[in-house]
Amino acid sequence: MVYMCLRLGLRPIVAAYRREKRTLLSLMYLAHVDEIPTPSGEVKGLLLLNTENVHRLCRESLTLGQYLSSGGKAILNYEFDLGLVLEPFIQLRLLSRLLVAQFGE
Repeated sequence: MVYMCLRLGLRPIVAAYRREKRTLLSLMYLAHVDEIPTPSGEVKGLLLLNTENVHRLCRESLTLGQYLSSGGKAILNYEFDLGLVLEPFIQLRLLSRLLVAQFGE
């Protein structure tokens, strides 16, 4: 996957973080589609985030139900608990910071 993306000229965002005295790397690719995306079979759900959603998820505690009821979009292939608190991983937190650095809040 990584090799194919690099051959196509797509560059990942690489986030490095430490856990249990080890440095770990996490890759994230940004995508844009003009049609509704189709998740692969093993994916149980996708949150379709715009810039405002990215910042909001990183600033405040938000459940899946709150995200959806406030107009957030998702493709869910599983019946998730709507009370589930959405926890942004380091990649999303990094993306929020990069967007602020590039465009301001």
